[in-house]
Amino acid sequence: MINQMPLYVETSNKRWTRDAMKDSIHVCTAGPKEDFYCRTHGVDAAKCGLERDNDVIFGDFLDRGEYGVIVIRQEPYRAKLIVVRCTAVVLEKEVSVAYDAPFGPDISDILTWQELAREAADEDYCERGLIPPEA
Repeated sequence: MINQMPLYVETSNKRWTRDAMKDSIHVCTAGPKEDFYCRTHGVDAAKCGLERDNDVIFGDFLDRGEYGVIVIRQEPYRAKLIVVRCTAVVLEKEVSVAYDAPFGPDISDILTWQELAREAADEDYCERGLIPPEA
Protein backbone atom coordinates (compact mmCIF):
# COMPACT_ATOMS: atom_id res chain seq x y z
CA MET A 1 0.00 0.00 0.00
CA ILE A 2 1.20 3.53 -0.68
CA ASN A 3 2.45 4.91 2.62
CA GLN A 4 0.52 8.19 2.60
CA MET A 5 -2.31 8.35 5.05
CA PRO A 6 -4.25 11.58 5.38
CA LEU A 7 -3.89 13.47 8.64
CA TYR A 8 -6.47 15.99 9.80
CA VAL A 9 -5.39 18.35 12.50
CA GLU A 10 -7.06 21.25 14.23
CA THR A 11 -4.41 22.94 16.32
CA SER A 12 -2.78 26.25 17.10
CA ASN A 13 0.62 24.60 17.73
CA LYS A 14 2.37 25.67 14.53
CA ARG A 15 5.66 23.89 15.36
CA TRP A 16 3.86 20.54 15.63
CA THR A 17 2.06 21.30 12.37
CA ARG A 18 5.34 21.95 10.52
CA ASP A 19 6.78 18.63 11.75
CA ALA A 20 3.61 16.71 10.85
CA MET A 21 3.58 18.06 7.30
CA LYS A 22 6.54 15.88 6.29
CA ASP A 23 4.42 12.70 6.20
CA SER A 24 0.92 14.05 5.62
CA ILE A 25 -1.27 14.66 2.62
CA HIS A 26 -3.21 17.47 4.33
CA VAL A 27 -2.54 19.29 7.57
CA CYS A 28 -5.40 21.66 8.30
CA THR A 29 -5.37 24.27 11.02
CA ALA A 30 -8.13 26.51 12.29
CA GLY A 31 -7.95 30.09 11.08
CA PRO A 32 -8.90 33.25 12.98
CA LYS A 33 -12.44 33.26 11.54
CA GLU A 34 -13.17 29.61 12.46
CA ASP A 35 -12.24 28.58 8.92
CA PHE A 36 -9.70 25.91 7.99
CA TYR A 37 -6.45 26.32 6.09
CA CYS A 38 -4.48 23.48 4.45
CA ARG A 39 -0.88 24.15 5.45
CA THR A 40 0.41 21.33 3.25
CA HIS A 41 -0.79 22.98 0.03
CA GLY A 42 -1.03 26.58 1.24
CA VAL A 43 -4.69 27.17 0.40
CA ASP A 44 -8.07 27.37 2.09
CA ALA A 45 -9.03 23.80 3.06
CA ALA A 46 -12.35 24.03 1.18
CA LYS A 47 -10.47 24.81 -2.06
CA CYS A 48 -7.65 22.35 -1.50
CA GLY A 49 -9.42 19.36 -3.04
CA LEU A 50 -10.84 21.36 -5.92
CA GLU A 51 -7.44 21.92 -7.55
CA ARG A 52 -6.22 18.33 -7.34
CA ASP A 53 -7.20 16.74 -10.67
CA ASN A 54 -4.81 13.97 -11.71
CA ASP A 55 -3.87 13.30 -8.08
CA VAL A 56 -3.32 9.75 -6.96
CA ILE A 57 -5.95 9.35 -4.27
CA PHE A 58 -5.48 5.66 -3.51
CA GLY A 59 -2.88 2.98 -4.09
CA ASP A 60 -2.50 -0.62 -2.95
CA PHE A 61 -1.03 -3.99 -3.95
CA LEU A 62 -2.71 -7.39 -4.24
CA ASP A 63 -1.31 -10.90 -3.89
CA ARG A 64 2.06 -9.95 -2.40
CA GLY A 65 2.72 -7.30 -5.01
CA GLU A 66 1.62 -9.32 -8.04
CA TYR A 67 -0.94 -6.61 -8.89
CA GLY A 68 -0.73 -2.87 -8.41
CA VAL A 69 -3.90 -0.86 -7.81
CA ILE A 70 -4.11 2.89 -8.23
CA VAL A 71 -6.95 5.42 -8.34
CA ILE A 72 -6.27 8.74 -10.06
CA ARG A 73 -8.66 11.69 -9.82
CA GLN A 74 -9.78 12.74 -13.32
CA GLU A 75 -12.26 15.47 -12.46
CA PRO A 76 -14.44 16.38 -9.48
CA TYR A 77 -16.19 13.26 -8.15
CA ARG A 78 -14.69 11.03 -10.89
CA ALA A 79 -11.51 8.98 -10.97
CA LYS A 80 -9.86 6.18 -12.91
CA LEU A 81 -9.16 2.82 -11.24
CA ILE A 82 -6.19 1.04 -12.80
CA VAL A 83 -5.06 -2.50 -11.97
CA VAL A 84 -1.76 -3.69 -13.44
CA ARG A 85 0.29 -6.90 -13.44
CA CYS A 86 3.88 -6.10 -14.38
CA THR A 87 3.32 -3.93 -17.46
CA ALA A 88 -0.07 -5.40 -18.42
CA VAL A 89 -3.14 -3.33 -17.63
CA VAL A 90 -5.68 -5.76 -16.19
CA LEU A 91 -8.44 -3.21 -15.55
CA GLU A 92 -8.97 0.44 -16.37
CA LYS A 93 -12.33 1.71 -15.20
CA GLU A 94 -13.92 5.05 -14.40
CA VAL A 95 -15.15 5.13 -10.80
CA SER A 96 -16.97 7.62 -8.62
CA VAL A 97 -15.39 9.47 -5.71
CA ALA A 98 -17.73 10.24 -2.81
CA TYR A 99 -17.44 13.80 -1.48
CA ASP A 100 -14.69 14.43 -4.10
CA ALA A 101 -12.11 13.16 -1.57
CA PRO A 102 -10.54 16.52 -0.65
CA PHE A 103 -8.79 14.90 2.32
CA GLY A 104 -8.53 11.34 1.03
CA PRO A 105 -11.01 8.74 -0.16
CA ASP A 106 -14.08 7.65 1.76
CA ILE A 107 -13.89 4.15 3.24
CA SER A 108 -16.87 3.02 1.17
CA ASP A 109 -15.02 4.06 -2.00
CA ILE A 110 -11.91 2.18 -0.90
CA LEU A 111 -13.90 -0.99 -0.23
CA THR A 112 -15.57 -0.73 -3.66
CA TRP A 113 -12.22 -0.16 -5.41
CA GLN A 114 -10.62 -3.06 -3.56
CA GLU A 115 -13.45 -5.38 -4.55
CA LEU A 116 -13.22 -4.31 -8.21
CA ALA A 117 -9.46 -4.89 -8.11
CA ARG A 118 -9.85 -8.35 -6.54
CA GLU A 119 -12.39 -9.34 -9.17
CA ALA A 120 -10.10 -8.12 -11.97
CA ALA A 121 -7.11 -9.99 -10.51
CA ASP A 122 -9.15 -13.20 -10.11
CA GLU A 123 -10.35 -12.93 -13.71
CA ASP A 124 -6.76 -12.36 -14.88
CA TYR A 125 -5.60 -15.48 -13.03
CA CYS A 126 -8.36 -17.50 -14.71
CA GLU A 127 -7.54 -16.11 -18.17
CA ARG A 128 -3.93 -17.23 -17.65
CA GLY A 129 -5.10 -20.71 -16.57
CA LEU A 130 -4.04 -20.19 -12.93
CA ILE A 131 -5.93 -20.60 -9.71
CA PRO A 132 -6.27 -17.36 -7.70
CA PRO A 133 -4.61 -17.57 -4.27
CA GLU A 134 -6.83 -17.84 -1.21
CA ALA A 135 -7.61 -14.63 0.67
